[in-house]
Amino acid sequence: MPFSANTNYTIFVNGLVANVWQANGFHLLAIENSKCDAADNTTDVIVLHSSPNAPAVNVTLDNLLDASIENVSYNQFTSYLSLPTNDYKLQVRLNADNSVFKAYDAPLQTLNLGGNSIIVFASGLVGTSGATEFGLFALDCEGNVTALPISDPTSVNLIKDWGVVYSNPIQNNLRLEVNTNVNYSIFDLSGRLVNNGNLNGGVSNINTANLSSGTYVVQLTNNKEVVTFKVIKN
Repeated sequence: MPFSANTNYTIFVNGLVANVWQANGFHLLAIENSKCDAADNTTDVIVLHSSPNAPAVNVTLDNLLDASIENVSYNQFTSYLSLPTNDYKLQVRLNADNSVFKAYDAPLQTLNLGGNSIIVFASGLVGTSGATEFGLFALDCEGNVTALPISDPTSVNLIKDWGVVYSNPIQNNLRLEVNTNVNYSIFDLSGRLVNNGNLNGGVSNINTANLSSGTYVVQLTNNKEVVTFKVIKN
């Protein structure tokens, strides 16, 4: 590709040397208009799929479907996504069925990335271990690369086709996101109802600060079916 004057680029070396003439072969990938800065208390993030044998994926951040990235295939990258500089849970989901493939911590606040732009890229090979193992990495403007730590993929789930997601364990709030109106009920393990109410479509935080530590059963009901799952209150 021709390079334009007065334009910033970030160059990635992708692919497998042995497959130089194939789609996942060795090549250079240029991200045009890459940048260093972002607004105060904000981190601007590009997501790059550079794992040669990984399938197309969706990416969700901290259970927020409005911050999701859909159907990114090998060699594709997104535009910048502006995020409040917080510590997130990041889920890599298979585009085919939206099941969680890998889950990582994305500690933007802990890494002091407020006011900065980064590129989060997938590298390595699915099904391998050691130096070639699949992973996610964050690249900052200074060229520093940080491996994102693996988190527990069971902390996030997509329930049926409602678009329901939840974080587990919970503390003072149970975060739910639904694409339909539902009624919710929370029971302790003795079957006692401890909280209930209605949720409209979208993101909701159910206050659980008054619940004692332990395991609870959450029941969600719409006009067609009932979904039940357990959460742990720390």
